[in-house]
Amino acid sequence: MGGIKSHHEVLVPSNKISKHSEQTSSLSISSMSSNPPTPVSLPVEILLEQYKLYVEMADRVSSRRVEANKYYSAILTGLFAALSFITEKDTFQTPDENIILLGTSILSIATCILWFANIRSYGLLNSAKFEVIHEMEKKLAFACFDREWEILRHMPRKNRHVEFTSVERLTPLVFLLLYVCLMSYSIYHLVQ
Repeated sequence: MGGIKSHHEVLVPSNKISKHSEQTSSLSISSMSSNPPTPVSLPVEILLEQYKLYVEMADRVSSRRVEANKYYSAILTGLFAALSFITEKDTFQTPDENIILLGTSILSIATCILWFANIRSYGLLNSAKFEVIHEMEKKLAFACFDREWEILRHMPRKNRHVEFTSVERLTPLVFLLLYVCLMSYSIYHLVQ
């Protein structure tokens, strides 16, 4: 195994050292305990299994994130479609229609804010997970995720990678602007 060490020293709180300590992630244990860490020799095989598990967990978080985006998108699109079916062709001319529009707009704006907060939360969670993955890669033979980011950072400007979170934030913003316009329209017609 050219260049791969058979054991790595990992910091584990001294009260957690037992016959099972080699199977426990040092990163999660050391952050939960106030005891000073004690070095433990960890076989590469166990580190590699932890790495695979952690990458899989990061992938699951990304999948849940996509599903959450679909959910919010469906709610906001459905509310907009419902508004078009509820109203007559005169486009919100009656006070009742404007009250429905105002209520739906407020609900939709709140949903957009929740969606944006959800995106931020998932973005922070993914960032933390990949930071841990990068730390684990330092102990492995090849740091594939570090290399991937290095390649992306050095791409020509026209092919530059845009982070998913940056693009993802645009969708609730578009819905938010739409519903702010609809809310303003309903308020304008209710006050007249």
